Amino acid sequence: MRKELLFASLAMIISSTVYADETFDQIDTDQDGAISKAEAASVPALTDLWDTYDSNTDGKLDEAEFARFEIAVPKAGTK
Repeated sequence: MRKELLFASLAMIISSTVYADETFDQIDTDQDGAISKAEAASVPALTDLWDTYDSNTDGKLDEAEFARFEIAVPKAGTK
């Protein structure tokens, strides 16, 4: 039972990360490897929570910062 729970949790984390990567690339329209505030405007929830996820306060989200958003706010999607 414990192994099954661990496997299920790991599968969920991996699937969330894959989803985050795909969405990151869609939002990063200039493909510079970061999401700017202007690019984030296509995801209202991301704009609302920007300060929470821009943890290094550099004015953009890298893939790790965005992945935390996607895990916390699943299926935010884009317009």
